[in-house]
Amino acid sequence: MMDLKTLIRTACKQGASDLHLEPGLPAAMRVRGSLQVGSEALAPGPLLGLAREVIGEEHWPQFLERRSFDLSRTIAGVRCRINVLQSSRGVGMAIRLLASFQATLDRLNLHPELNMRVPECEILLSSHPIKAHIRSREFFKIASVIETGADSGMWTFHRYQNWLEKQKDWYMPEEHSEDAPDSDPPPIEGGLEELIKKLGEKPGS
Repeated sequence: MMDLKTLIRTACKQGASDLHLEPGLPAAMRVRGSLQVGSEALAPGPLLGLAREVIGEEHWPQFLERRSFDLSRTIAGVRCRINVLQSSRGVGMAIRLLASFQATLDRLNLHPELNMRVPECEILLSSHPIKAHIRSREFFKIASVIETGADSGMWTFHRYQNWLEKQKDWYMPEEHSEDAPDSDPPPIEGGLEELIKKLGEKPGS
């Protein structure tokens, strides 16, 4: 019997970012940008049952009408974004595995020696492929576009983390610059209106 928890748990142990389930094809996992395919094809009936269970009876009619349904859920302790879709092969699922977050210095990218924080990010730009996938409601394909969109300025978490590891030349502004004034400038008499008048005066007038 097909077990979604087992599939997600296995994908998580392999370090996969995405899990693709489509009837008639083996389960596929995307690990560090490389697609790894299983050996056994997935049967349509059990996969349809899993999709219906994930969506729930209340929202199942919406899926039948739209042929696509997006949701977020924690399965086997893993936070997942799930897109259930109707393809020519039947009902399948594209699952994005989101890493569980624990607030540690390493995960927060805190740099105590630099007294700074470096954010983690994934950059998605509005390219023609992205617009086409959104119009056709093929949201499960967006992850692949980000991974192959480096030339278009897109960044995956993995590519961004690799860049951070190699980044050594950080710009750190000096706390006390020689050019910085010793004190705040005195207030202008007359307030903002007087300042605007002074800025509008021609030189030598």
